[in-house]
Amino acid sequence: MLKLYQSAASNHSARVRMALYYKKIEQHVTSASPTEYAADWKNDAAFRRLNPHGLIPLLLTPESTPIPESDTIVRYLCSAFASYRPPLIPAEPLAAAKMERICRLHDVYLSPLQQAMFKAEG
Repeated sequence: MLKLYQSAASNHSARVRMALYYKKIEQHVTSASPTEYAADWKNDAAFRRLNPHGLIPLLLTPESTPIPESDTIVRYLCSAFASYRPPLIPAEPLAAAKMERICRLHDVYLSPLQQAMFKAEG
């Protein structure tokens, strides 16, 4: 069984959850808060061995191989569960490029703004 360390407040975790739901594979993944791993998980040495950036989401394979970063996790899920429908990566090159652009816009422009808002509050 796969294990996903994630947070309900994280856009990046939401991307992974959306892939799980759309492919109807959520039954193959247990979800955990990173605080279940360690109270101070961002600075925990063991968690940082799994993801040196100390960030979520983080997926652990059944062999305990860590897969960090939402885009990488979604691509892994699409490959590992390729027989589950719908396919989330379009086969048509222009449609795939549009999907890539939307993900990139989120990661490069929207996510940093959201993170800045949370840092300003706290």
